[in-house]
Amino acid sequence: LKKPEVWGGFLGFLATGIGITYFQSKLHTKPNLKISAEDAYPLSAFSVGISEETIFRGFLQSSLSESLTPIGGIILSSLAFGAAHIPNASKYSHKERMSYYKITIPFITSAGAYLGWLTYKNQSLKQSVAVHSWYDFTLFAIGRALTRSAMIGKPNFSFSFSF
Repeated sequence: LKKPEVWGGFLGFLATGIGITYFQSKLHTKPNLKISAEDAYPLSAFSVGISEETIFRGFLQSSLSESLTPIGGIILSSLAFGAAHIPNASKYSHKERMSYYKITIPFITSAGAYLGWLTYKNQSLKQSVAVHSWYDFTLFAIGRALTRSAMIGKPNFSFSFSF
């Protein structure tokens, strides 16, 4: 986390997620964090970050980079990373699903490209795992806190990050 590209990337994607949420609300798209309290268990973010980075950057990107070029490997593995998140919208309403496909999937794909660049630049998965895991941890912690406050009857408000 000491490297500027790691903490800067984390803060950049967090700010972008907040921006996407803000603009979705301005476009009258209801932003929701559609994660149940069980799914949003914050510590599960670390296993998600480790496993997704191992698959998409460690295996797929490195394999594609060997057979193509490093940039080709980053691009194709990022597209696969974005595509792997398409099923996340399966339970959304049609309008929310279309918004997810138009706004969130490109965001996730660009996050995959950034994580791929980090992996390539540092020749290691450590940095991409750190950014991915801490980003998901932050989302899950916020989701858990909001779900908990809704369950105990505190004032209702919603906030979401795209991922």
